[in-house]
Amino acid sequence: MSDPPRPRILHIHGGPGLNANPERHLLLPRFEARGLELALFEEPSAQRPDGPAVDPADAFAAYMQAARDFLRSQAGAGPVVVVGHSFGAIAAVLLSAEMPGLVKALVTLGAALDQATATRRLLRLAASHCAEPARAQSLNAHAENLQTQFDENAQQGLMLATEDTGFMQSYWCDPALGQAYLQHYTAPRYELDAEAFMAVRSSLNWTMPAGCQVPVTAIHGARDPLVPAVDAVPLLRRSFEQVEAVEFAGSAHYPHIEETDRFLNLLEDIVSC
Repeated sequence: MSDPPRPRILHIHGGPGLNANPERHLLLPRFEARGLELALFEEPSAQRPDGPAVDPADAFAAYMQAARDFLRSQAGAGPVVVVGHSFGAIAAVLLSAEMPGLVKALVTLGAALDQATATRRLLRLAASHCAEPARAQSLNAHAENLQTQFDENAQQGLMLATEDTGFMQSYWCDPALGQAYLQHYTAPRYELDAEAFMAVRSSLNWTMPAGCQVPVTAIHGARDPLVPAVDAVPLLRRSFEQVEAVEFAGSAHYPHIEETDRFLNLLEDIVSC
């Protein structure tokens, strides 16, 4: 008898306002070489009208509906492994809680589940890399005064931070690999969708589920300045009964890109279990 087919792997990219184009170029060929089937989610965006529809009135609800539709469309042959990176881990967690019969396992990568804390860390990181004292002071003040994930301090601080994105080099242990990743956002349809970012963040409304039985592997880069394991793993363990935390020593916020072979080895173990 032939072996049963291995579960498909679904990847939900970070963001919001981003897309899976870097993973399409950097990950998909590596998965295919290992005989792993990878499907890439694309969040709704007016920049890609061929994809899911955008609903600016309730963008997070539309984002989640697109994620549900994606899961249902990909799970026809049986339960899948859902991978969620950064902001995408929110959708991955909710899908695993809502439709556990379709999800064999959940893998999170730098899971930015607490968006207020992640935003506060981002603003402080931007301030630490800022050469202008007055601007650095403003960034730190917004971080200190931030109360909710997208209040006025969060919005103003993020706008200030994007004036100089040099701090984002800290998201990578290997700056050259970071540049290779970011180049896949340069085509117009794959640039940051700032309107979608604002709409999804301003309508973000969710809570961590409880009593979930889908097994979780929580991967974090040891040098991740945005979402260290201490921010996400305790939240996951309060919601899921089985959570294994795995540290990638040579990675920052993109462990699946900086240590792809180890990531693939881990996924092979999961889909073969």
